[in-house]
Amino acid sequence: MAERSEREIERAKMDQDTFKHLTTFSSGAILVTASATAALFPNPQFVWLLIITILCFATGVTGSLLGLFTATYNTWTEHRPPGWKRFRNVSLIISLSSVYFGILAFGAFAALNLMPPDL
Repeated sequence: MAERSEREIERAKMDQDTFKHLTTFSSGAILVTASATAALFPNPQFVWLLIITILCFATGVTGSLLGLFTATYNTWTEHRPPGWKRFRNVSLIISLSSVYFGILAFGAFAALNLMPPDL
C-alpha cells in the first residue's frame, strides 16, 4: 500500500469523525423526539410533522452510515472506484440536510402543539 501524506490521514480521520457524530446525533434525536413527544404532548396534533421528523432523522442515520462506510473504505484501500468522492459528498449532503430538516420539522411540531387552541 502506498504511503499516505499527513494531510490525507487527517482528512480520513475527520471524515470518520464527522459521519460518526452525525450517526450518533441522528439516532439519538429519534429517541429524544419519541420521549419528548410522549412526555410533553399527551394529545399531539399535527402528527404528520412528527412522522416527517422521524423519517428525516432515519434518513440522516442511513446517509451517515453510508458516509462512514465510504470514509472507512477510503482509509483501507489503495484502489478507489472513480466516483467514491462524489458518493462521499452526496452522503454528507443527505445526512446534514435531513438532520436540519428534521430539527425544523420537530420545531414546527412543538410550536404548533404549544400554541393555545383559540389562535
